[in-house]
Amino acid sequence: MENLCPKCGTPKSLSDEQCGNCGVVYAKLTDTPSVRFTTSKTSAPLILYWGLIILFILLAIAVLFPRLHGAKGASYKDETSAATPQASSETGSVEDRATEAKRIETARIAGRIMAQYQQWKDSVAVAKNTNRNSLGDTVASLQAIRRDTASIDVPTCLVPAKQSLLDSMNREIDGFLVLLRDNGTATDAAASPYFNDAQSAADVYAKRIHECATDTIV
Repeated sequence: MENLCPKCGTPKSLSDEQCGNCGVVYAKLTDTPSVRFTTSKTSAPLILYWGLIILFILLAIAVLFPRLHGAKGASYKDETSAATPQASSETGSVEDRATEAKRIETARIAGRIMAQYQQWKDSVAVAKNTNRNSLGDTVASLQAIRRDTASIDVPTCLVPAKQSLLDSMNREIDGFLVLLRDNGTATDAAASPYFNDAQSAADVYAKRIHECATDTIV
């Protein structure tokens, strides 16, 4: 088959690069730039499409995240407020908690003092029914209870009650010591003033610890 110029139809050989009649360059006629043009047209919309999608996603995150975070923070704040109706920053609530803690501690120590007094009364009852020749060990037990009571740290409210109780214990011990010194020859009348003073001091103790308990409850 004879080769012809695609533009003017003049015969040409395979080695010809240009038509001798019309001067057209054969390479330009066989080139297909439309392929490159089509490719560029196709890729540009795709890039723009995905770019817009990414942009919308970023905008959505920027708008919704602060709102969600704010709602979560508000919810947490509401839950915290519900759990603690009185905020810690309020002076009144801090004072109330401190007062309540003080009341509880005072009641605890008052209970300890009363337990000491009950132990004391039980030991005194034993001492008063003990033979005078065997009274030494019982008095030593009373002195130990007295020392334990004196070592208890008490709040201001309980100081008068504690002191009255110690006074009662001291006078009771002094009465038993009088009995010991007389070697069983003295009458109970010699120790009676000490025991009477001890009872009076015990009555003052009972009154003062009751007053402290009343102040603590109020």
